[in-house]
Amino acid sequence: MSQQSAQYWRARKEWSAWVGKKGAVIASTMIYVGSPALSAQTPYPYVVVDFGEVKHSFMGVGHEALQPGNVVECVWRKIDAVAPHEVIMYGIKVKKCAEGVVDSETYLAPKQEQFSAEMETPSATTYR
Repeated sequence: MSQQSAQYWRARKEWSAWVGKKGAVIASTMIYVGSPALSAQTPYPYVVVDFGEVKHSFMGVGHEALQPGNVVECVWRKIDAVAPHEVIMYGIKVKKCAEGVVDSETYLAPKQEQFSAEMETPSATTYR
């Protein structure tokens, strides 16, 4: 059973909680070759953002590279290129804020070390 666009977005209310949230980029890269669905948007930035209580990864808006320390805000944006007769898919992306960057000495360096340690910690999940 397919859902109408309005039903789809109403069923995913957790997405709307991200809109307007601001955080600091702690890791970033530029994607030059993406999946076929996203190839029209390449190159695009892909970042890990620290919101204080949680870290989350997002696609950036446009083609501007984002750097660790940049302050970003979550916004609704079109996710992929579609034909005129198709439903336009939207999702959460991040855009650079006018505030610039956070102080890397007091904020960013400890966060990057913590993030690196978390990524190196083996998962507690056991696969059989």
